[in-house]
Amino acid sequence: MESLFPDLQPDQAPCQGLWDATRQVRTEDPDTSHGAAEQAKGFASDHMKVILGALRRNPAGLTSQEIEEALQPTETPLDYLQIVRRVSDLRIRGEIEDSGERRPTKSNRQAAVWRCRW
Repeated sequence: MESLFPDLQPDQAPCQGLWDATRQVRTEDPDTSHGAAEQAKGFASDHMKVILGALRRNPAGLTSQEIEEALQPTETPLDYLQIVRRVSDLRIRGEIEDSGERRPTKSNRQAAVWRCRW
């Protein structure tokens, strides 16, 4: 995976040592967070595949809220929080990108429109 901080040496990255990237949890987080991160290993990749599928079916892109709505009639509905976490993972992995477009949410706030990079 490409570094998010290409101009920095590994020991210079922000928050160095606070994040265990293999477990998606900070080292100082409570044991319940570590347990949740372990459980997430079992389904996170499936969730990412489902989200990528929704984005591929909608090439103009979707907000996280729109992804949730698009998945509701499927056999794998995800809630908003699950989607936001996996969208973040997909962005970090370089699979999706912020289109630069903004759309209003149900609460009339502006949200990023995500789209597949390929």
